Amino acid sequence: MKSSPYLPFLVAITASVVASLYTVSSTASPPPSVSAVLESPSGEEAAASASNGRQLQPQQQIPSHYSAVRRKPLDRSKLKYIEIGGLFPMNGTTGWIGGQGCLPAAMMALEDVNNNDLLLSGYYLNLTWNNSQCDPGLGTAILYDLIYTPPNKTLILGGCSIVCTTIAETAKMYNLIVVGYGSSSPALSDRQRFPTFFRTHPSATIHNPTRVKLFKKFKWTRIAIILEAEELFVTVSGGGGN
Repeated sequence: MKSSPYLPFLVAITASVVASLYTVSSTASPPPSVSAVLESPSGEEAAASASNGRQLQPQQQIPSHYSAVRRKPLDRSKLKYIEIGGLFPMNGTTGWIGGQGCLPAAMMALEDVNNNDLLLSGYYLNLTWNNSQCDPGLGTAILYDLIYTPPNKTLILGGCSIVCTTIAETAKMYNLIVVGYGSSSPALSDRQRFPTFFRTHPSATIHNPTRVKLFKKFKWTRIAIILEAEELFVTVSGGGGN
């Protein structure tokens, strides 16, 4: 397989789905096209699912990625549908908005898996997503909306550490796998706290040895750390967690 910018999504999604296939017991109605995104919740559903009065943001249509790989059989009635829920921070003011780049990459990876009969033959992956705005409260509302809105989801894609921390703690209660595509918080490495969470992004502590070598290089003996009182930054600085 040639290298591509969305290879981590391809590997993570395929591996996670293979590990989760035992949970798939029914099929869903086929979507209208290979890269279709399900309609966002209705106004009433969005209002009911909102956190602190905030409504879920409507989904945006992502252009199709036309792959050169061999397509699977067109008879979708013979395919088992695997539903995936996704939280992507597309905008907002509370943190990382990397969903603008990661969502198209995820859609491209899903389409390549669906079009290649050498990957998960007999299965079709379908993604339902919404904009988390990197807000843990809104992310939790979206998670519950994904869980309680049919069809059943096999796994959840999440980005933004503060959102993944919240949804991963909840998802374990439902035995749901959460795959983090952009979550660097060291706290997420705690397997007892997050037993169903996996990620393609390394922990932010991976940079600490480099920082220490830099301090030693310049023979600095006093180091001051200014950080925001968020678990992500506290654990990176060594104030707790890993």
